[in-house]
Amino acid sequence: MPTFTPLATSTFTRPDESPILEVNKWTELTPPGGVMQITSNSARPSSFASDAGALYTTLGQSSNQYARANFTCTGGSVAGVGPCLLLRNAVQTVNTLYRFSISKKATGNATIARFINNAYTELVTWTQPFTDGDEFTFAVEGTSLNQIILYAYDSVLTEIRQHVDSNVIAGPNTGYSGIGYSSTVTACTFDNFECGFFSASVPPDFKPLGILDSSAFPDLLDKRVTNILVPKFIKLRRVK
Repeated sequence: MPTFTPLATSTFTRPDESPILEVNKWTELTPPGGVMQITSNSARPSSFASDAGALYTTLGQSSNQYARANFTCTGGSVAGVGPCLLLRNAVQTVNTLYRFSISKKATGNATIARFINNAYTELVTWTQPFTDGDEFTFAVEGTSLNQIILYAYDSVLTEIRQHVDSNVIAGPNTGYSGIGYSSTVTACTFDNFECGFFSASVPPDFKPLGILDSSAFPDLLDKRVTNILVPKFIKLRRVK
């Protein structure tokens, strides 16, 4: 089972404010053009015609992290639009981050994407059941030195998507988490934001296919033999 260690939460239950600050806990992303704000005890973009984003910068930057929130949304006609969860954005003036977005589009309504220096790459899109008020969690583990794995979870923390981003040169490797909006939908809101440390616990590629008897390959268990290459996840059983 994955491990989620919460480090910060926000219900957005406070007086209206634009942009969202919550006593300087949030910092607005400047490239999108719009801002995130608090209206009637929920977060939302200031305009549904413009992208927006806000990072929870009080915690500092990290690599293995998650963000979650409850969403409502009306509309959505293309992939990659709607309320978003953001991970690993290190600089507020440049979009270098991972983003999960979801809308009410009938098919292909959920997307995981990567931004490098404001350049957008769609990584994976799928059809995800979504009822207003549903909670979604977006998480990331690993670095470009090895392997970056992205995860999406539903309201009961069932894994709904996993994507390995193996084509990363310049990040995103660390940064802040937050919330965002990708235009255009008719309306959307955020509630019950949470972020913190994430661990997937079990390597995603650990899928044993069988047991290899040592009687067939005795040298694999002979400590005197060197330079024997054994696949990473072969499971050995000594046969007496």
